[in-house]
Amino acid sequence: MPRSSSHPFLPTGSRLLAQRCQDLHHRSRVNLHRSTLAHRRVKCLPQRNTQLYLRNLLAQFRHSFVNSLRTLP
Repeated sequence: MPRSSSHPFLPTGSRLLAQRCQDLHHRSRVNLHRSTLAHRRVKCLPQRNTQLYLRNLLAQFRHSFVNSLRTLP
């Protein structure tokens, strides 16, 4: 049994806390992996989808930029 998972010299609360930290760390690693996979999937999209996506992004940015200019005194 690995020493990191069992802490015989720590009180129960600390042992639970250590276990929880390990779980959280693992979950964040898994989420990071998932997002990297999603990013790769986006990269592999056909050219047309990428162009549409960029055009929409630009339109959104322009819209919010013009709105922020309007709210200026």
